[in-house]
Amino acid sequence: MRCALPYNETGVPHCEIDVSDDGAVGTARRWSMLAVSTVAQATSAVFMHGPAFLIPVLHDQRGYSLAQAGTIAAASTIGVMTTLILWVPSSTGSVSAGCSRPVWH
Repeated sequence: MRCALPYNETGVPHCEIDVSDDGAVGTARRWSMLAVSTVAQATSAVFMHGPAFLIPVLHDQRGYSLAQAGTIAAASTIGVMTTLILWVPSSTGSVSAGCSRPVWH
């Protein structure tokens, strides 16, 4: 990625991102990346939404109150949200230094 100096007419850094297909990534690799990312998304969905189905078991068989069972089931969501909140300040430094409107060619 390269940014034209210093800014475009709107006062925003003007970036050009070269996405030309030079054959570096083949069709098989693209399909494998799609498969891996689909499995990762499905796994995270089960991890995030699956514990809610444990609330009846935690309540009936383990003796937890509904509030306690709900807190246990929400722990994965709370962990992910905490991670995202802490992640944003570390990532915005590099994002804000970049371009707001890239030009694709």
